Amino acid sequence: MDPVNFGIIMVINLCIGLITPPVGTVLYVGCGISRISIGNLVKGFWPFLLIEIKV
Repeated sequence: MDPVNFGIIMVINLCIGLITPPVGTVLYVGCGISRISIGNLVKGFWPFLLIEIKV
């Protein structure tokens, strides 16, 4: 496997993994900084997540 291809796939997978529950560390940090609930934050990023998964 080409290292560039591997790097791109790895970065996309890490982005998806860091913003989805239950691990979602970026999700919890975003909630802490903005002081809003996880439910409100998830409602805002679902369209972006679906596009990222589709690509």
